[in-house]
Amino acid sequence: MPPAKRNPVLDLLRGIAILVVILHHCEEYTIPGVPSFSGAFGFVFWRFRFFGATGVDLFFVLSGFLVGGLLINEIDKYGTIHLSRFLLRRGLKSGHPTSLC
Repeated sequence: MPPAKRNPVLDLLRGIAILVVILHHCEEYTIPGVPSFSGAFGFVFWRFRFFGATGVDLFFVLSGFLVGGLLINEIDKYGTIHLSRFLLRRGLKSGHPTSLC
């Protein structure tokens, strides 16, 4: 079975989850230069940041799903999971989808 293709939508969702977590930690008094948003945009911005815990949950669920797919591919390819080989490949993987794996 060929390795599964990357799904850019899942990468986008993980990026949104990370952004939500970062916004959750964004306070007017903790980060110098953060503009003081007001009006409708400010209302949406400052309410949106309270979804930080949901962003963490989403990130870990998506990451678990993606790692689970990698483990299934490992089983399909080798018939078992060699944990040291799997972790070594994950640790050496760079940002490029075709490198080492």
